[in-house]
Amino acid sequence: MKNLLPIAALLVPMSISAAPIAYQGDISSGNQVTGTLVGSDGYLAENESGREWWTFSGTAGDVVDITAGRLAADLDLGFSLYFGTTAVDESLFSFESSFGGLTYLGFFDDNWGPNIPGPFADPQVLGYVLPSTGTYSLAVVSVLNGSECGTCDYALRLGDSVSPVPVPAAAWLFGSALLGLAGVKRKKA
Repeated sequence: MKNLLPIAALLVPMSISAAPIAYQGDISSGNQVTGTLVGSDGYLAENESGREWWTFSGTAGDVVDITAGRLAADLDLGFSLYFGTTAVDESLFSFESSFGGLTYLGFFDDNWGPNIPGPFADPQVLGYVLPSTGTYSLAVVSVLNGSECGTCDYALRLGDSVSPVPVPAAAWLFGSALLGLAGVKRKKA
């Protein structure tokens, strides 16, 4: 029995050898980053090489645009958006629900036309209003591609949504000018 304890002690750490989520970096507004996915089906927990993680910071009420573009025609690109960061085991990954302290906010896939020819469209979310102040996590994944490209590159961009011109102020100014002109014309008549 004494001889089995050292062997059992060696086996336990080997069976618990999953890797924690590793972030590629932080995306700042207006900047583009690139990454590489290996293989397919990154939306499945067991396919870590088909997934990369990025973070960005925001304030509740900020309006952002997140756009991902394929740089390889055979990549079917998607991304999941979460509030928070985590260092939990990659095997706990869920592309459409909260996990490991991350609050799930949405999954985006094939939301706009392809930026390069190929069988798939690219994911984006425009005018997204951030619900909380803090750090957000993006899991960029390869979705159902036949993985014809093997190693597939992509670009990811975070931008501020363009605020509309305040029409009421312009309308008041234009309206008062018209009334003034009408008043001058009536006085002359």
